[in-house]
Amino acid sequence: MQHGATDFESFTRAMTAAPAAQEDERRRQQSNRNSRDAKRETQALLMALREQPTDAGLREELKQNLETLKQDADLVADNALGQQAKAALSALNSGGDTTPAFDAAMPA
Repeated sequence: MQHGATDFESFTRAMTAAPAAQEDERRRQQSNRNSRDAKRETQALLMALREQPTDAGLREELKQNLETLKQDADLVADNALGQQAKAALSALNSGGDTTPAFDAAMPA
């Protein structure tokens, strides 16, 4: 029985670790999906802002979306996307013609 207790302890550790690892993977996949959706929405907002560059409400919505996108990128360790969102936020906050800066920061 001496070996049985050790085997049982190993078994219970493995059983409790597996669901935690599965949950981590599920969260990572969901975060990746959220990032892809946010990126698509950001692209749509960028296109709308090109058509209506003086729309303050649209600018604010885009700013919030970019901040969320940057946070999501940080969560999934997508450094490139995080840098793109940061650059686009800088361009948006600078005012003026943002089209060239957006094109560079957020390629399609």
